[in-house]
Amino acid sequence: MKSVISNKKGSQDKFVYGEVDKPLPDENEILVKTLTVSLNATDYRSMKLGLIPKKKKFGSDIAGTIE
Repeated sequence: MKSVISNKKGSQDKFVYGEVDKPLPDENEILVKTLTVSLNATDYRSMKLGLIPKKKKFGSDIAGTIE
């Protein structure tokens, strides 16, 4: 699947667009096929401060369908 992820903190190319493995849901989780995503104020501030989420993905405001 395609994704924009954080490459490396402090790197000139902080974000890269490319292929990543499709995530597998754990027990008590679901897999959502994302149709659209939005960056919110927290995402923006985190990017500006160089704070990278654990899974290296921004954009927690999504709309999609359950697979």
